Amino acid sequence: GSDAAIDSELLRLTSGGNLGVGTFSNSAEPTHHLHLMSATTNTNTAEDIIKIESKSSGTTAVGFGANILFNAERADGDQQDQGRIGFIASANVGTSGSEDLSSDFVIGTATGGTISNKVWVKADGRVGIGNSSPDANARLHISHSLPRIICQDTDGTNQKGMFEQSGSTLALISQNDTTRGAIEFRGFNGTNTIVYAGFDSSGVLTLGDIVFPTVKGSANQILAMNAGATALEFVTPYGDSNVDTHLNKSSAGANEVLIYSGSDYSWGAPPAINNIALNNTNVTITDNNTDAGYITATVDGTAIAVVDGDGITVTGDVEASEFIGDVRGAVLFKAKAG
Repeated sequence: GSDAAIDSELLRLTSGGNLGVGTFSNSAEPTHHLHLMSATTNTNTAEDIIKIESKSSGTTAVGFGANILFNAERADGDQQDQGRIGFIASANVGTSGSEDLSSDFVIGTATGGTISNKVWVKADGRVGIGNSSPDANARLHISHSLPRIICQDTDGTNQKGMFEQSGSTLALISQNDTTRGAIEFRGFNGTNTIVYAGFDSSGVLTLGDIVFPTVKGSANQILAMNAGATALEFVTPYGDSNVDTHLNKSSAGANEVLIYSGSDYSWGAPPAINNIALNNTNVTITDNNTDAGYITATVDGTAIAVVDGDGITVTGDVEASEFIGDVRGAVLFKAKAG
């Protein structure tokens, strides 16, 4: 009879050995040894094109899964394994009502044809590099004899920032080609960046606007702000002789106070402040206006004399008086009853 009509093409095998699965509209396809074509009306989700299924005649457990093995020819013509990717069960429960099959994505690479797993993406998204059981609180956990993360700026030459753990020491390293790089700690609010602290390429530490010294001080020195208030420096603190010289430890005279002249200290009479003068006996407050009233009080506080601008004096017991007011520049009190 006559040949059957072909409704649609499902397989295509080229003379070059390329196998296509699906319906191809381009006569040049398939272009690879295995070429899979999926025709769909879907526009915004990914399609499952290949399904790899692993089954067992026994009862599966943790560690069961499905892999893809990669193999290539060596220079001598022999074949050798290169690597493997696959999913391995990290939880495997078949109990009715609590079934669970959770898996890790695992990448293995080969050395000398022997494959060992290097990267694990756990079922909850944690990533282990050189570690099949990354810390439960880590998103990325690297295990190595010298674990190091490197960020390199391709705009320059060997400009790298490195973060590494060496033994018990955590290091933050900056390289600027053949010189040491600077390190900065910055804050960013989504718009502006400020530098909190940093080290320049010479190791000088700056905290805010304050520069710290890079050398050790001598014995018994202290760290003090320099004269310009821009940097800290090591200085020798005052000894007894310095105190004698600069703070003038000699005995003060009557009614003297320690006064700083701008360069040194000395004993002297207290300066008048806001027209107030005092000694060991009296306190005098003088009015500089036209009516020169003043108040004189004894040191034990039992009496007060108020003199107005006309020379009228009022004396009373401070503890039994109350403030009346100001009369022509004088402060007046009156005695309380009882």
